[in-house]
Amino acid sequence: MSCRIVLNPSLIMALVVGVSPILVAQSSTTGALSGTVRDAAGNPIAEAKVRITSSALIGERVAVTTKAGSYQISALPPGKYSVVITAPGFVTGKSPIAVELGQVVNQHFRLAAESLQGAIVEVVADGSKVDPAPSIGRNITYEALENISANRSLNELINITPGINNGVAWGGAQGNVNAYLVDGVNMSDPSAGGSFGYTNPDWFSEIQVGGIGAGAEYGGFTGGYINAVTKRGGNTVEGTADAYFSSSSWSSKTTYSHPNFNPPPSPKTEDKDLSVSIGGPIIKDKLWYFFSGEQLISQEATPGAVVPVELKNPRLMGKLTYQVLPSATLEAFFSWTGVYRTNRGIGLNYPPETCVSQNSGSPTFGLTWTQTFGGATVLTSRLSGFTSYDTRKPNGGDRPSVAVSAASDGSMVPGSLSGLTQWPANFTHFNNAVLGATNVKSRITASSILDHFRSSLLLSGDSHAFRGGFEWEQASDEQNEHVTGGRSYSAKYIAPVLNPDGSVRTPARISPTSALVGKELALNARIDRLMLFVQDTWTLSDRLTLRPGLRFEQFKGRAYGDKSPVWTTSTFAPRFGGTVALTADNRNVLKLHVGRYFDGLSMAYFDRATTGGGYTPRTQYVWGNAATDNVDVHNPEAIPLGAAGPTTTSYSSLQPGIKHPYQDEATASYERAFGQNWTVGLTGIYRNDYDMIARVLTNPAAMATGTWLYTIDPFTKLPVGAVYPDPATATWAIKNVDDAKRTYRSATLSAERRMANSWALSASYTRAQLRGNMTKAWGYNAPFETPSSLYNAEGLLPGFHEHEVKIRPVYKLGRFTFSGIFTYLSGERTTRTLTFNSSNIPALWYAPRGTDKYPSQKNLDLKVAAAVYQKKQTRVEAYVDVFNALNSSAPTAWDDTINTYYNVDTFNANFHKADIIQNPRSIRIGIRLRY
Repeated sequence: MSCRIVLNPSLIMALVVGVSPILVAQSSTTGALSGTVRDAAGNPIAEAKVRITSSALIGERVAVTTKAGSYQISALPPGKYSVVITAPGFVTGKSPIAVELGQVVNQHFRLAAESLQGAIVEVVADGSKVDPAPSIGRNITYEALENISANRSLNELINITPGINNGVAWGGAQGNVNAYLVDGVNMSDPSAGGSFGYTNPDWFSEIQVGGIGAGAEYGGFTGGYINAVTKRGGNTVEGTADAYFSSSSWSSKTTYSHPNFNPPPSPKTEDKDLSVSIGGPIIKDKLWYFFSGEQLISQEATPGAVVPVELKNPRLMGKLTYQVLPSATLEAFFSWTGVYRTNRGIGLNYPPETCVSQNSGSPTFGLTWTQTFGGATVLTSRLSGFTSYDTRKPNGGDRPSVAVSAASDGSMVPGSLSGLTQWPANFTHFNNAVLGATNVKSRITASSILDHFRSSLLLSGDSHAFRGGFEWEQASDEQNEHVTGGRSYSAKYIAPVLNPDGSVRTPARISPTSALVGKELALNARIDRLMLFVQDTWTLSDRLTLRPGLRFEQFKGRAYGDKSPVWTTSTFAPRFGGTVALTADNRNVLKLHVGRYFDGLSMAYFDRATTGGGYTPRTQYVWGNAATDNVDVHNPEAIPLGAAGPTTTSYSSLQPGIKHPYQDEATASYERAFGQNWTVGLTGIYRNDYDMIARVLTNPAAMATGTWLYTIDPFTKLPVGAVYPDPATATWAIKNVDDAKRTYRSATLSAERRMANSWALSASYTRAQLRGNMTKAWGYNAPFETPSSLYNAEGLLPGFHEHEVKIRPVYKLGRFTFSGIFTYLSGERTTRTLTFNSSNIPALWYAPRGTDKYPSQKNLDLKVAAAVYQKKQTRVEAYVDVFNALNSSAPTAWDDTINTYYNVDTFNANFHKADIIQNPRSIRIGIRLRY
C-alpha cells in the first residue's frame, strides 16, 4: 500500500498509516464509511471526530470514535468524499474517499503526535478493495456509463458483468429471476418477474450489478440483482442535453451462409433519442432538485415484416432532496414512462391487420426519510410503489381471427387468395389479432432499516455494524385477454393440383378445420409479502471480517376479493460470509460465502389455481366441411360452426403446503492487488436449486384414453411414440417436484485496472456449466406434464456459455476517448427434437438435453467520443458507436426439428436453418451538451 504525507516543510514526517479500504455490503441506495483511528504506536484514539463532506451530501456528517478507536458513518449517498479526523493532542488527518453504492469503505487512520502541530496529513488510499462478497459483480458510475458502448437500457448494461449474458445471471432461470431496484423501489414485474418499466441511464449516479454472495438485505432473486440510484442535484446547477440517432441504412448486410438460409428483407428503420437533464439547488445546502425528460422514438424491424413496429417512449423523472433537520433528510422521487407502439406482433406471416396497438403508462414514486441519531445509529424509512396500465387493441376491431397452416408441401397462402395482394409476402394469419388485452399492475412497499454501530461488544477491540429491518409489500395484477370476436378460426391451405400439361385440375382453396369459442384469460390476483432481516458485519481485526445474517419472508398469493390465500409460504434464508486478509497490507484476500436465496413470488406461480379467474374454459367446434368449403379469410362467419368438441381450461390445482423454490449458493474467491491500479481475482460459484415447481398430471388414467401417435426417426428409421393425456379428463396440479434438477457451476478469472495514466481495463474469463431438466422454477414449466415429456429431458440446459471472455478497455488521448467491449461466447446448448402430426403432442428430445450447441459468438462494440467545444463549465461532446464492428453473424436460434410436421418420417430440409443470427454491424451517432 502507498501513502503520501503532505507536511509543513519545516517539520519532520509524521506517522500516518492508511490501511487499504475494506468493503462490506451496505444499503440498496447508499454506502458507508467505517474504520479505526489510532496513534503512532497503534493504540486506539477515543472520542476522535471524523467529519465528512461531499458534493453528493447536504451539509456534513460527523462520527465520534469509540474506546476501541472505531467509527462508522452509514447511509451515505455514493460519491467522492473528503474526510477530516481531529483529536486533542494529535495532528489533523485528511483523506479523499470514494463511497460506492451498496458498499462500506473501511478506512483506518494513524495520527501523528501534537509535536507536529500545524501539519496536515493526507492519506491517499491505493484503491485495493476487499469485500466479503466476491467482486465478480460490477458498480458502474455515471462517468463509466459514458464510456460503455451499449444500448441505453439496464438490461443491456448488466451484460458487461462476468457470468451475465442476455440478462441471464449466473445460471438463473432466464431474466425472470433477477431483482430490479431503482432508488429502493422494487421494479420487478408482478406478473412473471423480470424487468418492468423503462428507465433512462442519465437518471442514475451509479448502477450496481450483484447477487453472488449478497447479504441478508437482498432477496427476491436466484439470478442476480440490478440496483440503480438516481441523481440528487447539488449546490451548483449542472445538466446535460443528449441526442442519439441511428438508421438501418447504415447497417451492413449479414455474411452468414447456410444452404437453406435466405433471410427475408427487413423494412428500413430509424431510432431517435432526445434527453435533457438538469440538477441544482433550490436552497443552497438545504433543498436540491434533479429533473430529466426523454423522448425515444424507435422502429423495430422484424425480418419479413412489411412495415416496422414504431415505439414512442416518453420518460420523465424528478427528485427533490430536502435537509429537513440537521439530522434528517427527505428524498422524494417520481417518474413516468409511456409506451405507445403500433403494429405490435407484425412479422413474416403476420400482416398489419393481425397486429395490435399498445398504449401504456407507468407512474412510479418513492419517499425516503433518513434520520441519524448521534454518529452511531441511522434509521432509513421508505414508502414506494408504482402503477401500470397497458391496453393492446386489435387493429381489426372486433372481427375474429383466422390462422391458416401451410400446405403439405410447405407452400403458404398466396396473396390472390388472401385478398392482401398489396403486400409482397405470403401470410398465415388474417383478419385480426387473436387476442386483445388490458393489464393493470401495481406494487406498494413500506420499509424501515436501522443501522447501529458498536465496538468491543463480544471481544476487546472488535466492532459490529448491525443492520436490520422489515419490509411490507403488496402487489396486484389484473389481466384480461379476450379472443377477438369471441372466437378464433383455424384453417388449412390446400395447394392446387395440376395436370401433366400444367393446367389446373383442382384450384387452390382454404379448407376450414376448427374454431375455438370462449374467453382466454381473466386474472385478478394479489400478493402480500412480509420481510424481516438482521445482519452483522463483525470486524474482529484489520484482517478478519465475518458477516452473519438471516432473512425471513412470508408470501401470500390470492385471488382479488378472496380472504383465503391459495399460496402461503414462509422462508428462512441464512447467509454467512467471511473475509481473511492473508497479508498485513490487505492486498491478498480470501473470501468465503454460503447462503440461501428464494425466488421472488410472481403471479405465474399460482395464477392458474385461483378460483373465479385465471384461464377460462374454451370449447373447440368443428368448422364447416373440410372436403368442400372454401374459406374467405375476411368473412369466416359465412361458414357455420358444427358440433361442439371438448372444453378445455388451463386451470390447475395447487399442492397443499407447497414450498417456495430456493437456491443454495457457495462461493470462494481469492483477490490480489498489484501496485496502485491492478486487482486480479479468481472466483468459484456453486448454485443448486431446490423445491422447484412444475405442472404435473394428477390422474394417470387420462393417459389410457389419451392420444397416442408415433413418428419415424429419420436417422434410425425406428418408430418413436408419445402419448398426450385426454384433455377432457386430464387434471393437473402445480406442485414441488423432487426430480426437478438445476445446478450451476462456474469459475471466473478477472483482472481490473482502474483509470490511471489515461487508460483503464476490465477483463475476465468464465468457465461455466448448467445442468438439469428445468428451465424455470414455476408451474409454466412443461417437462412433468406427461411422462412422454421426460424423455431425454435431463442434461445441459440453455442459458449458459461454457466459455466466456469479456474485455473492456478505455483509453483517453487528448480530447478523444476510445472504448470498447469485446465478448466471446461459446454457443448455447440446444437439442434436436422429433415432432408429431398433432399440435397436442409435445415434441420429444431426440438425444439427452443439450447434446448440440450453437456456433460460438464474437462481438466487438466500439465507442469514440470527442470534445468538440469547451469553455468554462460548458462542454460539447460527439459520440460514434459501432455495434458488432466485426460484423459477426453466428446463428443464435435455428430449427432443431429433425422431421417434417406433415410427413413425420421425412427428414426436415430446414434442419439447423438459422431463424435468428447476430445483428449485423450498425452505427449510432450522438452529441452531448454539458453545462
